[in-house]
Amino acid sequence: MDNTQRWQEIVVEFTDGPRAWLAARAKQYGLTFLLAHVETGVIWGKYDGTTLALSSDQGVFQRDGLELDAQILHDARLFGLAGELFVWQVAPDKFAARLIADGAVKQPDDIEEVQWLWGAGAETRGDFTQMQEGQQGLRHAPPMGADAKTRLGLRVRHYVEYDSAGRARIALSRLVNLEIAERGKA
Repeated sequence: MDNTQRWQEIVVEFTDGPRAWLAARAKQYGLTFLLAHVETGVIWGKYDGTTLALSSDQGVFQRDGLELDAQILHDARLFGLAGELFVWQVAPDKFAARLIADGAVKQPDDIEEVQWLWGAGAETRGDFTQMQEGQQGLRHAPPMGADAKTRLGLRVRHYVEYDSAGRARIALSRLVNLEIAERGKA
């Protein structure tokens, strides 16, 4: 399948703010997880069918300046087995998006891999586990239980495309799922 048929462009208007817009799209497309990059850090989220809970919510791992605000949002990926909605800033207060809705089953030429996340589980609150790495204090809180003996990873699907000479290249990639493994086993 031509990769241009795998995705479609979405118009992004954060009139009610990015959280409300993303929650509505998670419901619409059947997506579960959020990974957002803002100027002040990384925000993880999980949609449970009604609410989009964020790692930066009060009572979870709230940190000064870490909020899902369109003024400081660089990009966001809503993803799950059904597909991925990727939103990125193209100009101040202007965003573009693309949707890949190909489902859980990959095509024979597609490649999947797990990219392991930095850090070891330090503390869990609700669905989120704060991961810490090194002396520089790198931390983020994915929406999955983990401890020092486990590691978390992102399953990524790469879409292979062939040119007229038969040479393969990765034309597009998307996040599929969060995964957990025992350290030293994966």
